[in-house]
Amino acid sequence: MSIAITSKKFTRIGITARKLPAARSTAQRLITYLSIEYPECRFVVNEDIQEVVASSRIKKTSLSQVCAEVDLMICIGGDGTLINTSRFIYQYHLPVLGINLGHLGYLTDISPNELEPEIKKIMDGQFWIERRQMLSAYIDSKPDEKFLALNEFQISRKYGRGLMTDLEVYVDGHYVVRQRSDGLLITTPTGSTAYSLAAGGPIISPQLDAIGITPICPHTLTYRPIVLSGQSKIEIIPHNKQQKNLCIVDGRDVISFTNSERVMIEKHHTDLLLVHPNSHDEFKVLSSKLGWGE
Repeated sequence: MSIAITSKKFTRIGITARKLPAARSTAQRLITYLSIEYPECRFVVNEDIQEVVASSRIKKTSLSQVCAEVDLMICIGGDGTLINTSRFIYQYHLPVLGINLGHLGYLTDISPNELEPEIKKIMDGQFWIERRQMLSAYIDSKPDEKFLALNEFQISRKYGRGLMTDLEVYVDGHYVVRQRSDGLLITTPTGSTAYSLAAGGPIISPQLDAIGITPICPHTLTYRPIVLSGQSKIEIIPHNKQQKNLCIVDGRDVISFTNSERVMIEKHHTDLLLVHPNSHDEFKVLSSKLGWGE
């Protein structure tokens, strides 16, 4: 889902970047350009890049505090950097713009080679905002401890890589399948071009209100990925009562759960707001990144 905005002007800019020389130099270049061309701007940067910037118009603080004080977040790095940042910014309904220093850049639009002209378009109001769905998960024994994912939740065995999981899947209270595989991915449309795509899952348009379920190397070849309504509530129950399990959030946070617990997953009520230049074309991005027609 997209929101057309052409008159919004940003004056309080948050900047976060990876701890890499290229990211820090790009941050310095960005601040220098904006300071000259848009003198009304004030900047708040996260502590990871504080040593590369020095100005009375720059405040340095933690990433969570940056989010609370700005009206635009600029994320310098790859998709992983933006995904990590999403865990902080979603609750502020804060739009985020990505500058791509990574390998793929599905989410981070702007290349350092075109930094100044593309940033100028954004600052002059020539952009649109896209809503990206997020997922929420919790363990049934701890319903108040929720975890958010922009890409996916991965369910797998706790000990031993390559050991098969044995899981039962329910959707909206209805039994779907007993799944024996290396693991299971519950994915957003955004995550459909990440781990799920490598596991044979479908590409899901980010315009769709949908949730994907993709098995990782299923033991039964007849089992295939499923695309569900975004309103679905998914329940994962260990069938093998001897196995110990993990729920991995966007490849980062790891949640352990016992064989007597179940994982509950559904769409989160808040979306991530991605800023795109007006020239952004989702199919052009996919074609370029996936090498279609080559």
